[in-house]
Amino acid sequence: MRDNRDRGKLRNLKLTIMYDGGRYAGWQRLGGERNDRTIQGILENGLSDLFEEQVKITGAGRTDAGVHALGQTANFRTCSGPGVMEIRSRINQVLPDDIRIVHVEEAAQDFHSRYDAVWKTYEYHLEAGERPGVFRRKYVMWIEEEPDVNRMRDAAQRMVGTHDFRGFSSPMEDDRGTIRTLREIRITEEERQLVIAVTGDGFLYHMVRILAGTLVDIGLGRYGTETVDQIFETRQRRISGTLAPPQGLFLRHIQYGDTGNL
Repeated sequence: MRDNRDRGKLRNLKLTIMYDGGRYAGWQRLGGERNDRTIQGILENGLSDLFEEQVKITGAGRTDAGVHALGQTANFRTCSGPGVMEIRSRINQVLPDDIRIVHVEEAAQDFHSRYDAVWKTYEYHLEAGERPGVFRRKYVMWIEEEPDVNRMRDAAQRMVGTHDFRGFSSPMEDDRGTIRTLREIRITEEERQLVIAVTGDGFLYHMVRILAGTLVDIGLGRYGTETVDQIFETRQRRISGTLAPPQGLFLRHIQYGDTGNL
């Protein structure tokens, strides 16, 4: 529950973060020494040292192990007074090379990076045909056969809208509801690479990776486009497609309304 108490002179700072998740156990802190394996833990340790106080940050999305971000958003509160440019410069000096603060700004006191997010956009990158290069292989899913992109686009349109996405999710430990709204799924072709961009109001555990894997399976002729409707009707994970590997997934952008900035 959001804390709406008067925080006096506390500042609420909003961060935009880029990271390569390849060697991390995901965004969310794990506790103890394991925090050094998470993006959130590393950021909190660095900010706590910088401000000489215990800093806890809240992220807009909990990316899984191996997943990357081009525009993750987080916020935290502090009484310290350095300017936003100084904060960005000083924290980037102590962060590892695969994590960077892109932007720091003052936010309204009641801004919450997760609760106030209106839309989140993820991108899934894949390549078909010849194996990806030595470096590109770390950021794409590779498939040997060229998929039928038109079939993938037809299936993607069946996913857009408000649905129960339980069948497109791995089992979850909590009791969150499984109704979500997808505003758009765009599939673009760039030479040998396909990019599946999914914009929605929220995502379940592994949801984007299962959506991407299902679209690829349909494009390869393993399933028909009507399989999407069957998954929504039955809500059964066992009839949806492959769980695409994490290295092809990027958190691209978090969209807010008018509450994000002062």
